[in-house]
Amino acid sequence: MEAVAGREHDGNVKQNGKRERRRIIRQQCRVHIEMIVRCSAGATNDWSVNTIDVKGKLLDLSDEGAMLFTKQAFMEEQALRLTIYLPDEAPVATIVNVRWCKALEDKGGNASGVRFRKVSPEALTAIKHFLTRLQSGEFNGE
Repeated sequence: MEAVAGREHDGNVKQNGKRERRRIIRQQCRVHIEMIVRCSAGATNDWSVNTIDVKGKLLDLSDEGAMLFTKQAFMEEQALRLTIYLPDEAPVATIVNVRWCKALEDKGGNASGVRFRKVSPEALTAIKHFLTRLQSGEFNGE
């Protein structure tokens, strides 16, 4: 799924200068993760772009990024294509950059923090709407 043009983010520092903590998702959300791979064709300047599906889970979400759990380790600044499936919302397609990756040996995988690089205004509205509903307790008891 192609990501649509969107806005750039400058981290999670809010107007008061304090960092905002990401909201932990207590409602199950599916995520489709694709690793973007660029390959050159020999000695030419021709590059091809492919994607590789990566199994993973969405651990938390904010309006600026997310934390993923995967068996695959990622490199900092690596580009990924995510499609996030939020309850009662249209799927959110975005391109993200990996900010950090930490091995969780006891869990048999890796946690990665990602920042949205390209996200449409509609997708950002859907994320904010979901987070507002989550914060209000709408999903408690489900």
